[in-house]
Amino acid sequence: GYLDEIRGPLSAAGVKVRTVISRDGDVRARLARLVRREQVDLVIVSAYGRHGARDVPCGSVVAHLLTHVNVPLLVVRERPRRILKRLAQDAAMRMAARSPAQAAS
Repeated sequence: GYLDEIRGPLSAAGVKVRTVISRDGDVRARLARLVRREQVDLVIVSAYGRHGARDVPCGSVVAHLLTHVNVPLLVVRERPRRILKRLAQDAAMRMAARSPAQAAS
């Protein structure tokens, strides 16, 4: 499915990816709790939203995360599949560029 399509290339490139599906409550509060509970290193969120004005730099989810989590937040203006594909390609190139000694450590 869609999540496997996103997760697959990232995992293959050596990026630790965990998929969590949660449907109860407010998405903003759920994401903030998840970031804290899972001790996330980086949050990547798409600004491709379905609500609000197109000229606003971020939506309510991003605004909430900015004030409720203490980890870097990368907001991308591209569609999620496109940016995640690019991130997976970049991670794969970095892994390929590592020497065998570095990869073993």
